[in-house]
Amino acid sequence: SIATGPEFNVEWIKYLDKTFGVGTVRNFQMDNEPGIWHQTHRDAHPSPLTYDELWNRTLNYGGALKTAFPDSLIFGPISWGWCSYMYSPADGCADGSDRKAHNDLPLIQWLIQQNANHKQATGQKILDVIDIHYYPQAPGVSGTSEDPLTALLRLRSPRSLWDKNYADESWISEPIYILQRINDWISTISPGDLKLSVSEYNYGDDNIITAALAQIETFGIFAEQNVTYATRWVTPTSGSLAEDAFKLYLNYDGQGSSISGDLIGSSITNTEIVSSHTYINDQTKTLYVVITNKVSSGTVPVTINISRIALSGQVTYYSFSKGQHIHQAGTASVSSGVFVYQAPSWSATLAVVRFS
Repeated sequence: SIATGPEFNVEWIKYLDKTFGVGTVRNFQMDNEPGIWHQTHRDAHPSPLTYDELWNRTLNYGGALKTAFPDSLIFGPISWGWCSYMYSPADGCADGSDRKAHNDLPLIQWLIQQNANHKQATGQKILDVIDIHYYPQAPGVSGTSEDPLTALLRLRSPRSLWDKNYADESWISEPIYILQRINDWISTISPGDLKLSVSEYNYGDDNIITAALAQIETFGIFAEQNVTYATRWVTPTSGSLAEDAFKLYLNYDGQGSSISGDLIGSSITNTEIVSSHTYINDQTKTLYVVITNKVSSGTVPVTINISRIALSGQVTYYSFSKGQHIHQAGTASVSSGVFVYQAPSWSATLAVVRFS
């Protein structure tokens, strides 16, 4: 490896501007998973990263890009997972001397504080987006198995993104609630000043239904937690159930129709059985209700009661399940904002309602 500095990156982006057009690339991640550099790139960085090195590198490289390209968006710290959210690699995955020397703050919280301090002192914000990776650590969830225990565990795993009362069912064995946790840090330290990104995540094989349903659940959680950027690792296989999960949001009718608008609140009595996320587009006068049935056998009757508007007319359903790819799944009448849907086992369904 040949050592370079921030000026190398600046010249590289200037070359891209010259070759492909000014502004072609303006979103910059501060490398990838620095918390495991000493493992993945041990030839170039054999020593575990510390709090100070992470901030200094973010400051030097991000600051150089911001100075050269003021319209840049800087993403960091690109944490691989739990240990890297909370601790420095120098401490391993425990509350060690490095963390204690930095006010005993979790690593990402401390980084947000440094970013806010720097902006207050200089007027320059370095980080624009707090960017993490999320891979469920519970056994089997990221694999191909869909035995009853693994299937249920996979369907519960998205709760570690938001639920303060859910102890992660892995070696972590405590609540993670990482998106809610980061949002709490941002609102306390730097309100309104940072966006949130999940630039890698995955729930297992593309062709198993519970991974696709976990993906559907995660789309709704991203909306609830104000995630601005999200990129799945990797692109779903063509014709897979994972692709169906994306189509339900982005091309549910095969004609390019997609969910749009604002998330509105949903109240579910038992999210272990059924979950839902509801969106409304006041401009197109369209309501979208995404219903996920997590039960492996038998239909579940779901009553949808929209109290915000007195809907009447027709609802059209689009659905996929373990045995069937995404398709139009019938229509029904809506009266005074109420309609009932028989959700098939292990399925995700989108109800589309036009209103006036």
